[in-house]
Amino acid sequence: PFLKKLGKEYKQYQQSLDNLNREMYSIIKVARAHPEGQSFIHYLINADNTLSDQFIRDNLITVIGAGYETTAMT
Repeated sequence: PFLKKLGKEYKQYQQSLDNLNREMYSIIKVARAHPEGQSFIHYLINADNTLSDQFIRDNLITVIGAGYETTAMT
C-alpha cells in the first residue's frame, strides 16, 4: 500500500527486512539444534517447545529494539 509508493526505498526496506528475517531464522534454527545454550533464544525455546519460530523472532526483535531505544536515550 503506502510503502509501495516509495519505490526504490520500499525495495531497499523489503530487502533489509528479508535479510534480517533470514538471519534471525538461521539463529533460531541453530538454537533449536543445540537447546543446551543459555541465551534468551534458548530460554524461549526451553520454556515452551511449542513456540513457533515466528513468535521467537518477534520477541527477539522486540528485545533488540527495546535495548536499542534504552541505550539510545541515555
